[in-house]
Amino acid sequence: MRRMAKVRAATIALGLAFCAAVGSAGTAVAATGSISGKVVDATTKAGISQIWVCTHSAFLLGPFGGCAFTDVDGEYTIPAIEPSSYVVVFNEEGRQGHLAQFYDGKATREEAEVVSVGDGQPVTGIDAELGESGKIAGNVTDVDTGHPIEGVEACAPEAGGFRDGAVIHCDKTDIHGDYLIEGMATGSYKVEFFVEEDPNYILQYYSGKGSLAEAEPVSVIAPMLTDGIDATMKEGVQIAGHLTEVGSGDPVKWVRVCALQAGTEAAKGCVFSREDGRYSIAGLPPDSYVVSFAVDLEEDGLVLHPDGYVRQYYSGKPTFAEATPFVDLGPGLYPGVDAVLAQGAEIGLRLRVFPSDPETRIQSILDSSSGPAPARPIPLRCRKGLVKKKVKGSPRCVRLKKHRRNGARRSSR
Repeated sequence: MRRMAKVRAATIALGLAFCAAVGSAGTAVAATGSISGKVVDATTKAGISQIWVCTHSAFLLGPFGGCAFTDVDGEYTIPAIEPSSYVVVFNEEGRQGHLAQFYDGKATREEAEVVSVGDGQPVTGIDAELGESGKIAGNVTDVDTGHPIEGVEACAPEAGGFRDGAVIHCDKTDIHGDYLIEGMATGSYKVEFFVEEDPNYILQYYSGKGSLAEAEPVSVIAPMLTDGIDATMKEGVQIAGHLTEVGSGDPVKWVRVCALQAGTEAAKGCVFSREDGRYSIAGLPPDSYVVSFAVDLEEDGLVLHPDGYVRQYYSGKPTFAEATPFVDLGPGLYPGVDAVLAQGAEIGLRLRVFPSDPETRIQSILDSSSGPAPARPIPLRCRKGLVKKKVKGSPRCVRLKKHRRNGARRSSR
């Protein structure tokens, strides 16, 4: 879900701001360093292979250090790291049946010990001991046919709510409708079942609830398996179409399409168009909808990530009020909801530009028509690799991770 576009005035301003930020660095190029260490099992003390170790900047908009897998002895080296300060995370995706961990033995990014890399400096001994994780497993079927459903995402956020930077562990159901979520620490979770573009089933929470607030908490005790967390899902509304560019007819990729509730304009489902310009919004509950195309990611009327195309509504209308609604849609596929988009900037929206100073987190808000906007509170801005989710009206930054199935589930059930 990450695209840029042609908004001339804002792009020029952003370029000038970037040049000013880096211009004082001079022409000298600092030598890169490295971070290395060993990852072992907390109980057996044996090295663990194929653990993904990553370094992230300790500051906003700082350099990304890189990642590496551990070898057969559990050892790793991340080379070519720019001089800076980093947080190191081990097994972020919770693979190999072990828990994720930040250096030095911390559970969250906020608590993590910062690792400093100097000019050309190799930093060694950044080790970790990983405990065995808990697991959640279950089966997903169609409520009407009883048949298993393949391709449903099962995710387990903490029952207490989203924490900024928290990892949400997920898995996708297989051909038998089975899923296995690994990497779980001891605690209470709420399991969410949803689809992306396919198959067409309505989002629900365990057990059979329609909202996160109503979801029944699931207890996990590491390293045990919590099984039988099943779901029976109902077919939803699926809206699909094709986006092309005015004049050329070329496909328009990586722009956001949203299904808005006809009565309230609330977004009930959004996706990005694919490489071929096609999109599919699945899993919508039966209702009346207005479809909006080229919907920039924005907050409080300020564009965070402009896509370079002028927003429009089906069919070819410039405003929500003029749009042609789809009334009283029942379960099923509704194809051919297409749009022809023109390049250009949004009217009445401003581009927010964040300067590169990671310490102050001061933002500049540029408006090509009226100059800088008045100062206002800095909204939540998720770092690379995180997505924003709104919980009870409050946005939170979370990371969605999927797991590789290792065949352990069937033997454990």
